[in-house]
Amino acid sequence: MESPPSIVGSLVSSRSLDSFGLHELVLSNGINVTYKVNDYLDDEILIHGSAWGGLSEIDLYDRDLLMSFWYATTVAMEYGRFGLPKDEVMDLLSGRRTHVSLDVGYYRRDMYGDCSPQDLETQLQMMHMLFTAKVKPDAQRLETAKGLMRESIINQKNDPMSEFGAVCNELTGGGHPMFASVVMNDVDDFDADLALAFYTHSFADPAKWRFVFSGNLEPALLTSLVVKYLGSIPPGPRPSPAVLGSIPPEELAKKLPAINKAHTDVKSLN
Repeated sequence: MESPPSIVGSLVSSRSLDSFGLHELVLSNGINVTYKVNDYLDDEILIHGSAWGGLSEIDLYDRDLLMSFWYATTVAMEYGRFGLPKDEVMDLLSGRRTHVSLDVGYYRRDMYGDCSPQDLETQLQMMHMLFTAKVKPDAQRLETAKGLMRESIINQKNDPMSEFGAVCNELTGGGHPMFASVVMNDVDDFDADLALAFYTHSFADPAKWRFVFSGNLEPALLTSLVVKYLGSIPPGPRPSPAVLGSIPPEELAKKLPAINKAHTDVKSLN
């Protein structure tokens, strides 16, 4: 899919945890890779990567900032996460069995993937591009993404269970803005350029990441490929997490009538 990485990575250390059948690799850019060979399925390799950090690292009381971060992955996916339009990536991957999905949550960033053993190199190329490719803004694709966001909000508003869950989340979350429901104004007002900057920054520092591979693996081949494609991801800085807050008890008490009303609305459906 891409030309060879311009930065050459290296294997810093390795060790085996024989009692668990695990093997651990540490790369020169700080990425930690753990793998386990199994024969559950001879045509499958499962991958999970994670790194601490997410919504809790920003000023959550700045609503526009929060929504820009919240929609970061959605915007990047619509623009093209690998630096190429989505349809072009689909054409390039035609006939290959590879998959990569991303999630930026409250406290953690996750990457999920799976591939066939013969497409492992393509899979690692894709993972490399997620960290290094420059995602290009596209006004038309942004409007498409916003249309899907608005449709999702309308569907949730028409679902009593979603409304009930939203109020419960706000109550159990102490009224913290992290758990506030998304409304139409959020879609209209969030900064797409800032969202893209958040997305790029979320995957800018490989030293924060640990990847786990499991499946029909050839250890020597896997080691050489992760050194080539994951070890060549350049490092980047990370900010300090923001301090989380909570709603005062007297404000929390005012929300109890809303909980009771939502519960009554749901019971009326039974």
